Amino acid sequence: MQTLLGLVVVFLCATGLGFAQGNALKLTPLPNATQFSFGWLYHNQPQTLTFAIPNADLQRGQNEFQRFDNAKAQAFALKAATQKAKSLSTNGFTVTVQPQAHAYKIGIESFSITAPSATLISATQAAVNAAYDDGLQRYLFNAFYLNYNQRYIMPDHKRIAVRYAQALRPMVQSIAQKTQGMSERARIDWLLGFFQSIPYDTLENRQTSNGSGFNTPYALLRFNRGDCDSKSVALLAVLRALHPTLPLAMVYVPEHAFVAIGVPQGKNDYALKLGQRTYVLADPTGPRIMRLGEVDAKALKALEGGRFSYQMVQGF
Repeated sequence: MQTLLGLVVVFLCATGLGFAQGNALKLTPLPNATQFSFGWLYHNQPQTLTFAIPNADLQRGQNEFQRFDNAKAQAFALKAATQKAKSLSTNGFTVTVQPQAHAYKIGIESFSITAPSATLISATQAAVNAAYDDGLQRYLFNAFYLNYNQRYIMPDHKRIAVRYAQALRPMVQSIAQKTQGMSERARIDWLLGFFQSIPYDTLENRQTSNGSGFNTPYALLRFNRGDCDSKSVALLAVLRALHPTLPLAMVYVPEHAFVAIGVPQGKNDYALKLGQRTYVLADPTGPRIMRLGEVDAKALKALEGGRFSYQMVQGF
């Protein structure tokens, strides 16, 4: 008997004192597009950011990532396993896949005088299980999810970040103009201020998300709501578009997620050694105001205790 899927991971993002003052968002309909106009305070100085995204892109972005449906995932994977079982059936015996509660059972019924050998049974079971696993992986890939560490189903953060690095071109071009002349570090701090000003939300409300606990960058902007991993993925997407070769990573500690950036470490920066490179930490979650190199005490304790994992975010 083969057990089916695991748990869906949800991040209970850490927040703290020293709040950002929030932002204002105005959405203006344009021919075939929507204009986004953000306004917020950055160190008590008013900031604005305006850009337009084609409506077709916004709709596609809304449709391509949905709340994870365990039943659909199982059905897709079981269909792949059933098709494989059918292809393995011969004139001598029939292979079937029998769905059960949270599992499935492989049946082999012989119509031959000679029963199938133990080796053949083992090979048949392995082939059907492999087809199930492959079907599950294809479903997860198509839905922008992944089976993290073979334990949890979660949004495929690194793939979504790279996908939206190109999708957010209008926003990125506006950011490049606004931050022209800034140093790389000053630009990152400015971006952190922007994302920290977006109201924090656990994203369980269907009016502000699809209920998945994660908003893609399009949904983050459209609903003006986000949690730690939603904001971190959006920041990664913007940074990847602005700096295509900049080393980037998504960092996970218990109940929280943030970003690691391969820039020179400052005197007071918190950083991680990932592989052969040092990464400075950046937390866009808000509402607490934190510059590049700052993380909250709970996250720092987890990092110092080695209770973290990470995913590198590759270039295009």
